[in-house]
Amino acid sequence: MKTWNLRIRKEDKTIFDRIKYGEKTIETRPLNAPDAKKDYSQISAGDKLNFSCDGERLEKPVCGVRIYRDFEKYLQKEDLENILGKGMTKEEARKIHYGFPGCKKRLESYGIIAIDMQ
Repeated sequence: MKTWNLRIRKEDKTIFDRIKYGEKTIETRPLNAPDAKKDYSQISAGDKLNFSCDGERLEKPVCGVRIYRDFEKYLQKEDLENILGKGMTKEEARKIHYGFPGCKKRLESYGIIAIDMQ
């Protein structure tokens, strides 16, 4: 079992709050190159996620993970409303994910991990 420290930017506090109140039970992270400092593809069931945002902390256990090497398959298969909010379309989800600094290249090159949390 490993603990992963995941930061959420202050401007994304609503994401942290949705996790805190149980409205968001799937966290996603773009994958990195295999030799990167943080290799999110190593997250597995039984691990813990420690979220921090604007001075608040929250711990969630990992129940399961799915890795998508193809970002478009992720958009087709995952519950985007759970991950990003009600009424989310694939086009809106793509725009949000690509909007995070450096994410578009990582998503296209390495894919994304969907992490189920309790």
